[in-house]
Amino acid sequence: MTSEKEGRARGQRQPKLRHLNPFATAVALVLSLSGLALTGLKPAHAAETTLRCLNLASGAAWNLKIDDERQTADSLAADITATRVTWHDIRRGGFYELDRTSGLLTFRNASSTGGYILHYRCGAN
Repeated sequence: MTSEKEGRARGQRQPKLRHLNPFATAVALVLSLSGLALTGLKPAHAAETTLRCLNLASGAAWNLKIDDERQTADSLAADITATRVTWHDIRRGGFYELDRTSGLLTFRNASSTGGYILHYRCGAN
């Protein structure tokens, strides 16, 4: 076993430490604190996400909670993939489909008069 001094005495070079770019370090810190990954600037995968959804026509807004681990949306069973979340509200009726890439949420509900469709735009809360 050789000590550090003995290694340098035999001509071995000590590895150079690279200095970090302060701007790049600050950007990486801000991105990590905001929940954005460094690759592709897509939101980091989190177990639970809360989105604010706004009806494009009426302006009505509500919070949507998606739990990837429990496979739920608004506490209802949901089919969740990387790009889509779909679920059925058995209490109030209606089918929901959220496109995770665009943030568009479509609500479909059947009725005796033919039903209706509502469109929402969802984004980070």
